[in-house]
Order: sequence, then structure tokens, then C-alpha cells
Amino acid sequence: MKTIECDALIVGGGVVGLSVAYELIQEKPDLNIIILEKEMEVGVHASGRNSGVLHSGLYYGQDSLRAKACSIGSRKMMEFSLKHSIRFVDSGKVIVPTSEKEDEDLDKLIEKAHANKVDVDVLDRGQLNEIEPFAFEAKRALYSPTTKTIDSVGVLKALVSELQEGGVQILFDSKFIGPCGQNRVKTSVGEIAFESLINCAGMYADDVAKSFGVGEEYFCLPFKGVYRKLIKESSYKVNGNIYPVPDPRMPFLGVHYTKSIFGDVYVGPTAIPALGRENYSILSNIEYKRLLDYMSVILKQYVGDEGFRLNANSEILKYSKTFFYRSAKKLMPSLSDYELGGVSKVGIRPQLYDRKKDELVMDYLIINQDGNVHLLNAISPAFTSAFAIAELIVKELDLLKKK
Repeated sequence: MKTIECDALIVGGGVVGLSVAYELIQEKPDLNIIILEKEMEVGVHASGRNSGVLHSGLYYGQDSLRAKACSIGSRKMMEFSLKHSIRFVDSGKVIVPTSEKEDEDLDKLIEKAHANKVDVDVLDRGQLNEIEPFAFEAKRALYSPTTKTIDSVGVLKALVSELQEGGVQILFDSKFIGPCGQNRVKTSVGEIAFESLINCAGMYADDVAKSFGVGEEYFCLPFKGVYRKLIKESSYKVNGNIYPVPDPRMPFLGVHYTKSIFGDVYVGPTAIPALGRENYSILSNIEYKRLLDYMSVILKQYVGDEGFRLNANSEILKYSKTFFYRSAKKLMPSLSDYELGGVSKVGIRPQLYDRKKDELVMDYLIINQDGNVHLLNAISPAFTSAFAIAELIVKELDLLKKK
């Protein structure tokens, strides 16, 4: 089989991989770029299973890549969406405390928003009622007017179309196997020689990196996000997005309400340890070879990390519809159990774990080694941040300096 040659090989055709290719052709339209995507189409995994919310960046530490990339990425995503007539809604988001402790934590969130230069308003009870009349009647709430909801699959399709028109080769149903020489990899469609490789393989990024001797201390720990949906007759109860105040001790946000561009209201997601990186249903795609590692890390975190323990105790109970309903009802007291319907929507969060530090990695991680760039830990809000992350990755590449 003849060796395929290219300037840049991107492993992973999710939103970040596509955005990297988009950024590259803006810089150098004549680059020979190949995207290696193991599925038959885009959006099969995280990029096509997210909530569609374009976040404003108010949750994250001021010096984090997540904070820096989120607001820039959101703006760039909107520019791209307007250019391609992709549907979006100026939905806004209310963050509603449901206890005195959460009300105290709201002050910390306001401080973060101001530090990150995110536009927020503090609402009194009457103002909250005007925006989200069915939300918990807190004495005050935080409002993010710049939060939007977008057709995420529409973004992926528009990227694919523009990239293919620009000469980028997207090899679907094509799997990365491993390096087979200097600047050369073996794939299911033959060997590919490259000048630079960009690893955007999402939940498999740690495996790709390790095959190059990079990031040996990191391990991808999958968490399953299960949703429920308000019955159609109750979708009027949510106008945009209703979120809880995040507990600073816990790694995940908790159950919230999101109204999609199509009018459906999704409730969730959970953050339950999964049995595999594609373990979307209970017994499907269980990674038996990695189960011992998964269980070992989870047990270690459960014993040693209070926030993880609190999160795990809460999340495992959400397998029960009754407990899920109780969690959802905190944000919407008028919710009746019959209003929560089932839905097939399930996502997997590829959460990175650092074995050396014995902790979850809570920021994006970009590693440049030997002219190749590896993006590890593409966690939320990676979809929102995609164009900004792509810009950061492209700046790391020696490829553009040579051309």
C-alpha cells in the first residue's frame, strides 16, 4: 500500500480537530492537511452529544486555559455560525442558589466572572421571575446574558463542508494504530508520512500521546452523562438555561436545564463513572482491559478526595429516576415526576487523571514535543472553546514557520 504524505496530520475529527484544520488553512491555504477520523461521520461522540450551550466562561480560574479560551472561542464560534447561517438562540443563563450555602458560594462565582471579564448581572427575586418564572424563587441569582445555544451538529457539518472545499482530506472510517518511524504513522488505511501531527483524539488522546512517549503520567477516566427531557407539554417552563451554583469542592456542575434550539428541554447530565470510553448504554462497549485501572483510580479518588466522594455519592443515586427527579426539582419546585421523560441522549466526558499528582486534571492540557502537538483533557467547555484552542495549537506548530 502506497504511503500517503501530508504537511499536517490531525488525529480526530471532532470539533477541535476540525477547528485546527480550519485555523491552519486560514494561515496557509496551500497546506496539505489530512484529518484521520475513526467513525463513518462527524459528531458520533462528544462533539455531537454536548448540550449545544455556548458558555461565557464565568466558572473557571482566571489563569486557566478554560477561562481564556472560552470567551474568545464563543466569539469566534458565533462569527463562524453567522457566516454559515447556523441556527443559534440568545438564550442566556440563570444560576440559581437553592440554599444559604449556595447563596454564599454565589459571591465567589461573581468574583470569578468579574476576574474573567464576563458580563453578568445579579438579579433580585422579581427579575429572576421575569426571566425564568418556574425557577426556584431565590432571593438573588446570577444572569449570564451572553450565553447562547447553538446547533452543534450544524457547526460540525459546516466545518466539514468548508474544509473539504478548501482541499482538506477527511479520512472517515480510518483508525490511528501507532507510529512506525520518524514522522510516520500506521493507520487502518495505510501509512501516512507528515511534517507535524496534531493529536485531537478526544477520549483516546492519552493513548495516542503515549504511543509517542508523551504524557505517560496521564490516564483518561470516562464519566457518563445521562439526560432526561421535559415532556413536550412542559417545555414552556424553561426559557433558556437554568443552572445550579457549583459546589467548589466538587468536580462537576450537577443537574441543570437547557432548552435546545429545537425547543426541547434537556435535564442533566449526570457524571457517573463509565465502564468504557464508548459505554453509552449499561453493557455496551465495556473496556474490560482498562476496568481495573478505572476502578483503582475511582477508589483512590473516593477515599482521598472529599469533593470526589461527595460527587460520587450523589451521582450514583441518579441512576434512580426518583433521585434524579429530586435533584431536578430543587431548581424547579413545580416539577412533577411525570414531566420528566426518558431520552436516548448520553455523553461521555473524557476526564484526564494525573497519576503523579493523584488528582483529576481540571484544565486543558497542550503538550508540544518533537514538532507534534497533543491536546489532552478536552473537557467542557471544549466545544465553546474549539476555535480558540485551535489558535493556541497552531501557534505551537513549527510547520507554519517553515512554510
